[in-house]
Amino acid sequence: MDILIIEDEENARIGLAFLLASMGHGVDQAADAAQAIEKMKTKCYGLVILDIMLPPGAALRDVPFRETGKELLLRLREEKLGKLQTPRDVPVVAVTAVSDIDVIEKINSAADLVIYKPVYPDDAVTRMVDAGLLQRSAT
Repeated sequence: MDILIIEDEENARIGLAFLLASMGHGVDQAADAAQAIEKMKTKCYGLVILDIMLPPGAALRDVPFRETGKELLLRLREEKLGKLQTPRDVPVVAVTAVSDIDVIEKINSAADLVIYKPVYPDDAVTRMVDAGLLQRSAT
């Protein structure tokens, strides 16, 4: 399965990417929403792992404002990101340290799984497998 990890914290992104790749999954990485949108335009991902507190990335030509992780998730579900190869109903694992109940309710309604920070790659993979979003081995 091809997986896109969207996380601005490089160590967290690389650690999770390494573990998923070692399981046989194809893994791409994006440090901000602009990079993620560009990748989703050209590739169909089977799973997206998204940091909800992602800081705004650079504005894009067809996305005239800077997306945060929460905005990216909601706009992906609403098909407001233009033409993407990744479908709007792609499974999304939301990673967050947010504790605001209103924000959590919006995230829960749009994401398939919410994982709270700090994220430990082995635990995150176990949660994704248990939720049926990921296979232990891609081969």
